[in-house]
Amino acid sequence: MLTKPAADKVEADNSATGKLREEETEEDNGAPVTRSFLEGLFTSLRDDIQEVKRDLLQDLKVVCQELEEAGERVATLEKHENARGEEIEQLQQEIIWLQDQQIKLHVHAEDLENWSRRNNIQIRGAPTGAEEEYVLADARAIFHQILGESLDREVCIDRVHRVRPPHVPPADILACIHNVPLKESILGMAREQHPLNFRGHTLLLYMDLAAITLQKQKDFRPFISHLRDKRVPYSWGHPFRLIFRWEGKLHQLHSLKVAYNWRSPGGESQG
Repeated sequence: MLTKPAADKVEADNSATGKLREEETEEDNGAPVTRSFLEGLFTSLRDDIQEVKRDLLQDLKVVCQELEEAGERVATLEKHENARGEEIEQLQQEIIWLQDQQIKLHVHAEDLENWSRRNNIQIRGAPTGAEEEYVLADARAIFHQILGESLDREVCIDRVHRVRPPHVPPADILACIHNVPLKESILGMAREQHPLNFRGHTLLLYMDLAAITLQKQKDFRPFISHLRDKRVPYSWGHPFRLIFRWEGKLHQLHSLKVAYNWRSPGGESQG
């Protein structure tokens, strides 16, 4: 598209050409066309064409300059876009790292809480006494009954109290045993004597675990049921993990997602 000055010039040239044609017509009507007249006409046309050419070249130069500036702006935008892409990728990597650190912190906090409870035994089903001071005597009597003749000394209990369950009474007894190996012996012998009866009540003894650990064990129940169906022995580890052997190979699963994705050597999907 021509600029306004170039367009005006073309229009003026057309007007001049029209006048020349009129003069030529007049010459045709009158005197014959001379050589000098034609040379003057060609010279005028050549000058007009050169002027239009100069205007077009000037306009083209302006357009090229604008295109060059636009190209520089596009290159700058692409450079900034690439830089932002690198920043976004770096931020994504940092988010992944932070999520990994958050998981590790949760695992560490859970492990610390379970470590602080390592001496505790939770007794469910014990009869409720009239006074709270009977709780210590009941807990000691329960432990003595479980240990029986294997007990060579009195069970040292650092503290004991009832914990209110979220559903129905009687409240569980929570006892802190001074000696951890003795606590493990009590829990092991209680499992061997299951069901355990005490003064007409059926008792269940548990490890005192963090709420999040109990929830994880609950979530693992379908997978545990599968292992039991296959007669596969298992145990719980700390920090939280499910430990079992499958066809002589030791497996340790830290999360339910890993458990569902786990496959036996024969290719059978578990869970």
